[in-house]
Amino acid sequence: MTVTNIILLVLGIVLLVFVVLFIVFKLLIRAMKKRRQVFLESPMFKNAILVDSMANFFGTLSAGRMQVRGTGLLALTRDGLAFKMYAGSREVNIAYRDINAVTIVKSFLGKTVFRDLIQITYKTPSGEETSAWYVKDLNAWVTGIKNHMPQIR
Repeated sequence: MTVTNIILLVLGIVLLVFVVLFIVFKLLIRAMKKRRQVFLESPMFKNAILVDSMANFFGTLSAGRMQVRGTGLLALTRDGLAFKMYAGSREVNIAYRDINAVTIVKSFLGKTVFRDLIQITYKTPSGEETSAWYVKDLNAWVTGIKNHMPQIR
């Protein structure tokens, strides 16, 4: 085998790997879009006041630093906040009456996207919990939540 043949073989393999990765990526994006559409049509999100279909969930304080963050659908409904992650089955539902604080932070559990995050501290049956998200229109989310919560305006 000549050097030229070896180079062509390596380039062919690299090209094949890129094509396979591209196809897998396209299939994952298509599946995510379908799942997002199903979520948007569900009763929980259908009548939402505010929706971010690409909200980046940074996790819950009680689960610690090792949890994986993920993208999902965050909605401000008439009852509170509802979040469903696209990958997996993670859901967070927070009633307005359970929210203790809404703050803007730079990072959460040591993770950051170098933009401000919305952090919600709320009551659960097992005690106080805190979760954070990166959302596109942070001020709209903070205002929307606070407008539904007379006790923290």
